[in-house]
Amino acid sequence: ANAYGSFFDHVPSMQTYIDTKCSDRALVVYYEDLKLNHDEGIATLAKFLGVPLSPEKLQVVRDMTTFSAMSGGTVGKLSTILCRKGVSGDWVNSQLSAEQWSLLDQAFEEKLGNCKIAQPLRAWMVAPPNEGNTVA
Repeated sequence: ANAYGSFFDHVPSMQTYIDTKCSDRALVVYYEDLKLNHDEGIATLAKFLGVPLSPEKLQVVRDMTTFSAMSGGTVGKLSTILCRKGVSGDWVNSQLSAEQWSLLDQAFEEKLGNCKIAQPLRAWMVAPPNEGNTVA
């Protein structure tokens, strides 16, 4: 847990809320997917919202949603505290021991194993393959 509460509580509560209150009005966006294909993520969001997306508008949204724009505080007051490194895969720099990774995997299965919106996180459920792996 942290100042915002437990991730293991938040994710299933959001899944329940989506399933019971707004399944047709919710879109879950994953940061890693946006990093892989920023334009596709923007287009998916525009389509979900029913907003036309011209090439010019795509460029403006792309520029405003880059890590440098978001972390520079030009987008909103909270952006500087919510942005860390702007990279995917930084989990390889974790200082967790093999035992701690195992405990984390067990907690994931117990609390998020059946949670649909948590399933994309499975790609990061394996301990880093080698000590010293880093992501710049």
